Amino acid sequence: MRANRRRRSDGTGEGSEPGEDSTHDWGDTGGSDSTVESFEVGPAPAGRRRRGARGEGQGSGDGAGRGGPRERGRAWRWVVPLVLAVLLLLYLFRVPLADYVLPESAQSRLLASAERALAADTLTRADGQGARELYAAVLALNPDHEAARAGLARVAARALETAQAALAADDRGTARDRLVLARELGVGQALLAPLEDELRRRDSVEDELDRLLADARAAEAAGRLDGGADSALAHYRRMLDREPGNPVALAGRRSVLDRLLEQAESALMAGDPASAAAGIDRVAAIDPRHAGLPSARVAMSEWMRAALVEVRGEIEADALDAADERLTDLRRVRPDDAEVVAEVERLAVAWIARGHRHLADGAPEAARLSLLRAQALVERAPGLVELQRALAEQGASASAGADPVAAAERVAAALRAAEAAMAAGRWLPPAADNAWQHLREADRLAPGDLAVGRARLAVARQARQCLARLSTPADLEPAEPCLAVLAEFDPADPDLPGIRFNLAERWIGIADERIGAGEPAAAARALDAAERVDPGHPDLPAMRRRLEQVGEGGRH
Repeated sequence: MRANRRRRSDGTGEGSEPGEDSTHDWGDTGGSDSTVESFEVGPAPAGRRRRGARGEGQGSGDGAGRGGPRERGRAWRWVVPLVLAVLLLLYLFRVPLADYVLPESAQSRLLASAERALAADTLTRADGQGARELYAAVLALNPDHEAARAGLARVAARALETAQAALAADDRGTARDRLVLARELGVGQALLAPLEDELRRRDSVEDELDRLLADARAAEAAGRLDGGADSALAHYRRMLDREPGNPVALAGRRSVLDRLLEQAESALMAGDPASAAAGIDRVAAIDPRHAGLPSARVAMSEWMRAALVEVRGEIEADALDAADERLTDLRRVRPDDAEVVAEVERLAVAWIARGHRHLADGAPEAARLSLLRAQALVERAPGLVELQRALAEQGASASAGADPVAAAERVAAALRAAEAAMAAGRWLPPAADNAWQHLREADRLAPGDLAVGRARLAVARQARQCLARLSTPADLEPAEPCLAVLAEFDPADPDLPGIRFNLAERWIGIADERIGAGEPAAAARALDAAERVDPGHPDLPAMRRRLEQVGEGGRH
């Protein structure tokens, strides 16, 4: 085996040509020497050593041409860090570089997003996706970008526009936010000031509306629906004065009007048509389109038809006082109704007919009273002149034995003085030398005299006008003497209770205002006047207690 190995090593083995290098069969020449040497046991032949020497020389020459491993290692030491540094810089500055390479791409995307946000009315957003923030981002990339600057100006204009629209819709929260945005974007004070002033005014109005609403609901809960400064309707009216169309005030007023119509219906069923008609008219004056008015008016019309039927029957039965009382209710309800006017004329004719019967029975005083009742209904009723003439003839024959000249002169003098006082405007007390005091003397001298009766009727009508003119607190002072004249002229006048009630109601309202203003003395005077006019007014006790509580609070 050794011999064989030696022969293969020397290149003289079987299948080898003399002088041919057998290392070719082992692949890479760089590793052939070591491989061959690992199989050699003895010294190599001389020829082999020469070939090895040549191979070493050649290998040394090849290594010198390619560079050794040490030189290649030193080259990689600086190439790798350099590549990594370049990659890191590219990563860190990828956006600026992209914008540098494609400068319009990022700006265009931001600008398009800003336009979409503005079109959607998304003017600002906390996450930066509002039109304002997106335009600002474009300007951050390019401070000279004209489209972005114009976009911010459009955002400011839109903010001002939407603030105006929000105020018009009473959306004060949105209006406030939009005004802040407009100010931050540089909208001028001249444009902002009117809107900011209006916003402040609405805020103050809202506070006042809240207070008025609380007062209105408290009054409604206490049953003070109408008729005073502290009533529910008064508070709702103030709310609507401050903010016309306020839905809460309209709903509250509608609820109060419903309750007033319910009260009117109850009054009609209880036989108080005047109060029922007053309630219906009150609701119609406040809200002519109130939903409950048609049914209430139908009920009132049905009552009127039934009442007119009864009036006709009472006139035919000569129950004139009952007919007069019922017609008084009808005249209060519908004074201009054609059927009511016709029945009033029929009743006046019936009174005149009764006057003639009294004369025929020898009762001239009763005849004169019937005449006055007819005149109170219709001033120129058919047959009135004939009854006056008959009464005058009977009066002349009855006074034939007395001194007619002296009596007539005294009555005439009193009438002249009364007419002069009327011409001077001194119709009623407390004016000195007033017409009423002269007519009182004339009536004492000639009771039942028709001229005196007509003059007294004229003064009584003036007193009614005085009471109808109660529009301010200053009108209340002369109202009491006017009421006294009416009561003296006809103590049985069916209108007197209502007149007393309304006048006392006005005084009680003034007392309520004076208590609220911290003027208990003035409130006490107003309550005294109310008590003189109508001592039985139902609101007097409660107002007296309230005044006493205010006095006790002041003492504490």
